[in-house]
Amino acid sequence: SVVVFNNGEDSSAVLKGFTIQEGSGELITTFNTLKGGGIYCLNSSPTFTNLIIKNNILSGGLTPTEGGGFYFENSSSSVSNSNIHSNDGENGGAFHLNNSSITLNNCLIYNNSSNSGPFIDAYSNSSAFINNSLIFNNNANSGGIINSNFNCYFSIIQTSIVFNNSGYNAISLYSSNADILNSIIYSNTLTSDPLSGSFNVKYSNIEYGNISFPYWNINIGNIDVD
Repeated sequence: SVVVFNNGEDSSAVLKGFTIQEGSGELITTFNTLKGGGIYCLNSSPTFTNLIIKNNILSGGLTPTEGGGFYFENSSSSVSNSNIHSNDGENGGAFHLNNSSITLNNCLIYNNSSNSGPFIDAYSNSSAFINNSLIFNNNANSGGIINSNFNCYFSIIQTSIVFNNSGYNAISLYSSNADILNSIIYSNTLTSDPLSGSFNVKYSNIEYGNISFPYWNINIGNIDVD
């Protein structure tokens, strides 16, 4: 990894104004895998702002690789005013979360690739609060653009998820939940429904949103307009 936080850093540790690029990940010998191409956070919760995270590639035949751009484990961090693009990891092109929480504000996230979750792959009691961001042109081989497992939560507010490619859904939740408000999920190339899982969706523009999906707990004020 280009940058490693693993000494219990808190939010007063701030990484600001750098370009983090061409990382190849932290080798985790216990599992013989690579994690966190650009930034690796373990038991630490620093603050990230005004960054460019790009061209971090996890490769070398080790599987599963996790978090091309960021890897968080037992962490809680914020990322703001940052561009995160052209990163690659098998599980999580831009972000991988394991028992972690992130807050994203005013970010551009694009051209990331993965098997599942080129934007976010979340696992085991993780959460993501995504605000006023643009997620576009990310590519997943089989999973969703956002992919989660085991009691995860997403809040998506005033955010656009558009022109992505997925071998499944735009957002794929397993035993997880999401609230979507004032957001756009449209013009994604998918092989299944745009949303799969348990959702509360309000005042958003969702492709095929005029269909009453059975897993939408709340469906209020939504439109389907290209």
